Amino acid sequence: MESTAYLPRRGGFFSAIVSLDVEGLRFCSLMAAIAVYALRGSPTPDNPGWPEIMTGLLLLAAVGIKGGVRALTISSSAPMNLWQIGGKLFLLYGLSVPLIVGAMAGHGTGQMLRDLLPFAFFLMPVFLAQNFERRPEYGRYLLFIAIVLGFIFA
Repeated sequence: MESTAYLPRRGGFFSAIVSLDVEGLRFCSLMAAIAVYALRGSPTPDNPGWPEIMTGLLLLAAVGIKGGVRALTISSSAPMNLWQIGGKLFLLYGLSVPLIVGAMAGHGTGQMLRDLLPFAFFLMPVFLAQNFERRPEYGRYLLFIAIVLGFIFA
């Protein structure tokens, strides 16, 4: 008997995100991270506080260890789209070169790390590509909340 865990489900928003499988829990963590970031966070906080810490922890829960490792490695065994390869290269560049240059210029650790959260948000598709390939119905909900986030920050 085939598993139907990754087939789109009917029934609206709450039935789509409230499930006991890993992808459902990760998606709920992502939605919560975006909500905390939109309602209490700042795009570039001068002094990161609890909203940024909570957003970071929720993003880590949304991505998981495997998602983080997958985003940071380029493997010839796993099939990838061109945008995924480009995103991974941009991620590796963005996590290395600016931090090295900032450290060499003598900038404080807090100044360098405060820009990593918006950078991570920018590259969320790289981290979560496989989750959305398995559960494509989550894409429209993510688009909606990203638009709401944009309106809140506008």
